[in-house]
Amino acid sequence: MKKKGNLIMVLLLTLSISLLAFNVPVAAQAIDYDLDYSDPASDVTWVYENGTMENKSEPKDVNIKWLRSEMEAADGALKLTIELASPGQIRTDNATFYHFNIYTSDANASHFVLNYSNGNCRLGTNITDSFINSSVDHTITGLRLDCFVNLSELGNVTYFNIDATAETRDYVNETVGWILKKDFGWQVPGSPGSTPTNGTENGEEGTPGFGIITVISATGLAFVVVTWARRRKE
Repeated sequence: MKKKGNLIMVLLLTLSISLLAFNVPVAAQAIDYDLDYSDPASDVTWVYENGTMENKSEPKDVNIKWLRSEMEAADGALKLTIELASPGQIRTDNATFYHFNIYTSDANASHFVLNYSNGNCRLGTNITDSFINSSVDHTITGLRLDCFVNLSELGNVTYFNIDATAETRDYVNETVGWILKKDFGWQVPGSPGSTPTNGTENGEEGTPGFGIITVISATGLAFVVVTWARRRKE
């Protein structure tokens, strides 16, 4: 009878240890900086001074064809390349802006902002007017704009995602006035103004009941150890 009781204790001990091992948190996966968001639709939004809006395919210069990012080593440092392409030329005037949001935390309360306009690319945040880098390296190759951000300037990255806006303002005449023409580039094509949702890097919430299972496992293990000690004392 005693041998049978010892066998049961061994099985319970093994089960408890197995449950605890199963519930040990796994280290977070490495951040994936290689993103590729395409938006083949010709959906430039025209906003008139009187508040009316319509979608057109022009101007091609602010029609975002794709938004991409990748990490690479350059000049002895890790560089984040953010690439925007359009069906038309990248404009370099002071009325046209290519704007990128860089999310390094899934909280979204604050994030980095990268702006290109009139031949200048600047890195800042959405919560201050000061710049982290007022002269970010960039290149324009025909229909494509590439901006190169030092990874060290982004601090502790626990999550990564990006979106983009391209916009320009054109004056038509006294009757029509100014027209704001803009397009959005994001993970979900045609979803303007969207931002990443809270959760893990792949967009999924953490496993529910993890803490409960761990507590139960730990309690079971403690019970087995105490019972085992009592039996040995007897």
